[in-house]
Amino acid sequence: MTNIRSVARASSITEDNKALIVEVGSESIALIRHKGEYYAYRNRCPHQGGPSGEGVIIGNVECTVNGNRRGDLYASEENFNLACPWHGLQYDLETGMCRGNPKLRLKQYEVVKEGDDLKLVM
Repeated sequence: MTNIRSVARASSITEDNKALIVEVGSESIALIRHKGEYYAYRNRCPHQGGPSGEGVIIGNVECTVNGNRRGDLYASEENFNLACPWHGLQYDLETGMCRGNPKLRLKQYEVVKEGDDLKLVM
């Protein structure tokens, strides 16, 4: 049975790439606005239970190979990660997939925006 719950106001998320932690029943959930879209993840890292939603959101470290066959590392401006504050595991902000271990994934909830109301499909 699908349950849709109103959890926050969109206007309460004042910055992109900064999580708003909300409590929904017994679940702690991180709501994130990124490039005009809203994402919601359980605030619990599947690695060892850390508060993943309280970590930093950073550009994915990527590499380009230059003419000398040397790699130039840079932080992506397109692909972002949510990094768990306990051990630094990084999860793709749009999918919840762990960048370093594809067997790990954050539990994701669908976000529905109606006016200023953010609702989760639980």
